[in-house]
Amino acid sequence: APTPPPRRDRPKLPDRPDGRPRRGTERVLRRGSPVRPHPEDVQGREYNVEPVRGRGRGLRRGRAAPGRGKFSAPCQVSTSPPSSMNSSNTTSSGAPRKLPPRPPEPQKETNLQKSPNPPPETDVASETASKKKNRRQEILSEILSTERGYVSSLLFLVQAYMDPLTEQSKNPVTAILSSADILKLFSSVKLILNVNQELLNSLEERFGVAVSEEQCVGDVFLQFAPYLKLYNQYSANYDDAIKRLDQLKFEKEKFAAFLEGVAENGGGQHAEISFYLIMPIQRIPRYILLLSDLQKETEASHPDQELVTNALLKIKEVAS
Repeated sequence: APTPPPRRDRPKLPDRPDGRPRRGTERVLRRGSPVRPHPEDVQGREYNVEPVRGRGRGLRRGRAAPGRGKFSAPCQVSTSPPSSMNSSNTTSSGAPRKLPPRPPEPQKETNLQKSPNPPPETDVASETASKKKNRRQEILSEILSTERGYVSSLLFLVQAYMDPLTEQSKNPVTAILSSADILKLFSSVKLILNVNQELLNSLEERFGVAVSEEQCVGDVFLQFAPYLKLYNQYSANYDDAIKRLDQLKFEKEKFAAFLEGVAENGGGQHAEISFYLIMPIQRIPRYILLLSDLQKETEASHPDQELVTNALLKIKEVAS
């Protein structure tokens, strides 16, 4: 096979139109691939290049390994500039044409530009005031509804448990519990029931047919706050009452049967007696929670603001 001429005897191509020297006349690609010249050297020229045979070891980009493959020097070399130089990017004199400046890109709209105008402060204030009024009305409705449920539960405790046991204790033959045990279990629950019945009547009279946020309840709680001291006596006796209740259930079969009979008469809807005995312990903290929420949702200009604040202080004194 003919060997290529030494590198110094190879014909050289003229420089590129822009004056830069050429890097070489051909490139060697992968094994078995044809040898191609540089893309910039192809424009306007013709080459007679044969593929390189062999494994291709030791080949370098742009060169052919000596002793392997065949190649011939390029022929019909044209010194005319490529056709791409005669495009519309040049003038008639050959000087490069100045392109017009690129138009500025449209600015992207920011979030501030997209967002609508913020609502005026007056609208925000009126919306906040409306929410507080609705919340205040909900709290007033909760005060009334929970008071009705509480009074109903105390009434059931007295009528279903305390009164029958007290009536039977008058006759030694039919007595289930002694008068001392009845007092230990129920303590002052009957007095508490009377106070809360009066409180409920006052609330229902104040609200009438429908609950409105314009109505005041602070003065009602201020009126009944002194009577809530009865809860202190009941709270002090509660732990002993629960211990005595457990003992009586174990010691007295009649008392256990009596409790089961009350549950059966209610059709399973009534809870155990301990469920009703703990209600007065939970009521004072519930008053404090409801009045605290009512105070937060009451405007400073509302006539009930000062009344609720004073009533809350009085009830906290009772609970301490």
